[in-house]
This record gives sequence, structure tokens and C-alpha cells, in this order.
Amino acid sequence: MRILAAALLAACPILASCDSAPAKPAVTVTEARITLPAVKGRPGAGYFSAKATVLPDAIVAVTAPAPTRIEMHESMDSGGTMSMRAIPSAPFAKNELAFEPGGMHLMLFDIDPAMQVGDTIPLTFRFTTAPPVTVEAEVLGPGQGHAGH
Repeated sequence: MRILAAALLAACPILASCDSAPAKPAVTVTEARITLPAVKGRPGAGYFSAKATVLPDAIVAVTAPAPTRIEMHESMDSGGTMSMRAIPSAPFAKNELAFEPGGMHLMLFDIDPAMQVGDTIPLTFRFTTAPPVTVEAEVLGPGQGHAGH
């Protein structure tokens, strides 16, 4: 019995190290940034990159404590006229997805007027299959939404 107990105690650190290895997340979100509107009271925009390790999957919602409403939108060129429309979800093409100026983006309504350039805001991304992911998005000034500003 003592030999068995000694063997189990010796194996515990090895077993514990196996269990403590972090699991690779199903989705990672990077480069999250929010641009404040040029005119206070108007919507801001949000951009980010995301990678999924398990497919198929799609972003179905993005939430934050403030602004109170976030919509996913897509910009379109229709005969030289730019327009946008709300989209209900954003499926991953292969394993990557980019929300960037001139393409898919977030529209943030009712932004807290006290929010300033340099602040951060937590964004929670919800998916069809992956667990939610929360990241801190940097708050930028109007027109600063491009990566590597």
C-alpha cells in the first residue's frame, strides 16, 4: 500500500502539469479598436481581426457595457455609391475574419459621452459554436480606425 501511495504522489506533479496546460481558444480576437464619431451623439465604428480553430462558426453578436447597442454592418459599393446594411452574423471564411474600414465593421450606438481617446472598452464576441470571447478595445479618435494608426 505504501508503495502505491508513493507512486501516486510521485505522479501527481506530472499529472497536474498535463491538466494545467491552457487549452487553445476556439476563437481569438486581436486588433480590437473603436473609433469615436466626429459628431458627438452619432454612432462610432469598431474594427478587429478574428481567427477560429473550429469551423464552421460565425460571430452572431458583439456586446459591451456602453455603448448600449452594437450592430454588425457591411459596406457595399453599388455602381460607385457606397452604402451599408446591417448583417445578422459574420461567418468565418476559412478560419479568418476581418472587420475593417470599407468592409464589415461594427456600429456602436449610444456611446458614453465621457469616453475619450486612449480609453479601453470591453467587447464580448458571441459565436454560433465557440464560447464567448471578451477583449479590450482601444478607443481612437475619428478617422483613426485603420490598423497600425
